[in-house]
Amino acid sequence: PTAMVFAFQPTIAAYLAKSDDFVEQPEMAVGNGRYFITVDDPAVAVSCMSPGSAYVGQVENQLALGGASRFAILNLAGGLGPDVAVGDVAVVEAAVRDEGISDHYLAPGEVVEADEALTESLLAAVRSLDPNVRRHVSWTNPAVFRQTQAEHDHYVGEGVTIVESEIASLLAVCSAHGVAAGAVV
Repeated sequence: PTAMVFAFQPTIAAYLAKSDDFVEQPEMAVGNGRYFITVDDPAVAVSCMSPGSAYVGQVENQLALGGASRFAILNLAGGLGPDVAVGDVAVVEAAVRDEGISDHYLAPGEVVEADEALTESLLAAVRSLDPNVRRHVSWTNPAVFRQTQAEHDHYVGEGVTIVESEIASLLAVCSAHGVAAGAVV
């Protein structure tokens, strides 16, 4: 595939399984996940698996095989602060690295940026459906039930508007390998 999308919601896998535009390839699935690829070229793969950072291995496999050069996450996220309402769609431009995986791929730092060209493409695509969609900064923290009010207030004060568990990992792995990554939540 030329691109790969990670989707962590079972409803997406159910939709793709019924679509004539995708074919399932169980041999490519990781663990309890499902793996789909578009019928038409250019090929785009969609990996549907449980949330968490296990998908990083699929990125590494695709790169080792000379596969995809663009990666994206399509997922759900929590809103932080008063500017995000239930149901809002966000295109992520950067993610706070509070998840642990990114430290193995990048030098120490607090934030990892999404690929600008891919972010603009994702933004344009999503805005064709909802012109009010905007860029957001995410806080990647897989220990969502361990977040403190002080951390929440700090990140909201820094302009962080969403919280999730996977995005910083993807952005870091792809950045380290020089390939594009982005996210829509």
